[in-house]
Order: sequence, then structure tokens, then C-alpha cells
Amino acid sequence: MKRPFLFIGLAVFLLVLDQVVKLWVMQAIPRGGSFHGWPLPGFFELTLQYNKGIAFGFLQGQGKLLSPIAVA
Repeated sequence: MKRPFLFIGLAVFLLVLDQVVKLWVMQAIPRGGSFHGWPLPGFFELTLQYNKGIAFGFLQGQGKLLSPIAVA
């Protein structure tokens, strides 16, 4: 009986963690800018980008088409 609570707790924790990280990134990195020097300088760096479409930018600017799909 503990597994549903474990699953819900983990899901809520990950959702909150996701939002905290997004807030931190939006405050730490200017739009289109990069966070150089961390975690692996020259190999792995964070760059703030926005995707207004679906996977890999497909259907960008097609919000009226995507909204019914998301609701369904």
C-alpha cells in the first residue's frame, strides 16, 4: 500500500525540483546566453534556449494547432 504514496511523493518532488531549476536558470543566464565554466568547462556548458513548438522545435508558432492536442 506504500507504493502509490511513494510514486506520488516522487512525482511531486521531481515537479518541484524541475520548477526550482528552471527558475534558477532563468535568473542566472540571460536569454540566449551561456553559463561558462560549469559543470565541465569546454565540454558541457548550459545555454538558455526556448522551444515554442513540440519536440526539437517542430511546428513552432502553431499554438492553435497544438492546444487541442495537448488538451486531448
